[in-house]
Order: sequence, then structure tokens, then C-alpha cells
Amino acid sequence: MNIRRQLKPSAFVRRFAQRVVESARGRPIADIGCGSGRNAIFVVQMGCTVICIDRDLSRLRKEELDLPDRKRLRVLLLDVQKEPWPFAACTLGGIVIVDFLPWLLFPYLTESLVPNGCLLLETVSGRGGNFQELPKAGQLEAAFDRNLMIEDYKEKYVGPRASGAVSVKMLGRRRL
Repeated sequence: MNIRRQLKPSAFVRRFAQRVVESARGRPIADIGCGSGRNAIFVVQMGCTVICIDRDLSRLRKEELDLPDRKRLRVLLLDVQKEPWPFAACTLGGIVIVDFLPWLLFPYLTESLVPNGCLLLETVSGRGGNFQELPKAGQLEAAFDRNLMIEDYKEKYVGPRASGAVSVKMLGRRRL
């Protein structure tokens, strides 16, 4: 399989990456649950420093970056579901989360963002039985509405209709 094809960033990340980068204003952006680094590498190539966070960094392909870009890609081996959140208040310029939904981190995410910093979150799409880990309609928007100005929010019902599960694509900006 073509490595370049595997590293293609999420369409949602491609759509809003420039907004996340601009709002970061030089601060690092965290890619939580970075996997292969496909989204982080895309953002690094836009000139930002990105901290790739995952409990397994073996799929991260730093060798795909040109040498100058490699310095802007930092890695942090961390299971965010089990270990303490490592970022203080107002230290991250942005946060990207794709195909992962760390419910326990929600209170820390917005606190760690600088004012006007963006949170870009895209849940799993509902393939197979993973709809069971997804929120109900309106649940994510309500969870962040107090601390974020929601700029883009889309839900799509997945799984059995009776489950009420939705996949979500959300972009929010930390309130001042």
C-alpha cells in the first residue's frame, strides 16, 4: 500500500487547518490520538509545531517529513485515557482530534487552549459496531457550548436509529 495515500489528512482537517493554524498564533497544536500522524504532518507542513500524542507511536511516520519540518513535529507517548493531562491552562494554540473521542478530557481541552484557540474534533464515522461509543444528537455541542464558540458543527446518525448515535464534525474556538 502507498504510504503517501495512508497519510492523506482527514477532509475535515484539510478544510479547517488554516483556521486552526491562524488561531494558534505560533503556539503548538496538539494532535490527540495521532495514529500515523497524517493530520499532524499536514499541519506541520503549514508551518506549525505539532505535538503528536498517542499511546502507541509506532505508526507515526516522521520520516515522511522533509528534514526542516521534522523539528516541528514533537511526539508524546501518553495514554490520555489513563494518565494525567500534561498541559497547563492556555498553553496550546489548537487541538485536533480525529477518530477518537476522549470524553474524560473534555474539561481539560478548552482550559488548555489559548483564548481564540481552536478545537477541531471529528468522531469515528460509525463503521461496524463503533456507533456504541458515539454521542447522542446534540450531546457534544452541549458539552462544549459553554466554553467554545461553535463555528462548524455537523451530525450524522449512524448505527441503528434507535441508538440515537451520531458521528460529529466540530470546530470550536475558545471563548475569551
